[in-house]
Amino acid sequence: MIFFRPQRSSLAESMTEVREFADYTEMADTLERECEETLNCSCNLITTITPVNDDRIGWRDSRYVLVSTPDEPNFHPIGVCCTEVYTV
Repeated sequence: MIFFRPQRSSLAESMTEVREFADYTEMADTLERECEETLNCSCNLITTITPVNDDRIGWRDSRYVLVSTPDEPNFHPIGVCCTEVYTV
């Protein structure tokens, strides 16, 4: 199980939009497809290598989810994902 929260102006807003996926591949395929539909171009999605803990929300292995497009080849954050959630 992998959890994804989109980049928003506040953590509270972001947490209302948390989505669950079976695995990384499902998350990446879904987010890339949604990005491509929204931007009408191909998108590349990656996550950062080094995980961090986010004790504010109980996510142990948080990684930034980044996307790039042909027009904007530098990667930009679109959210955060994790596989371990504990009670805060």
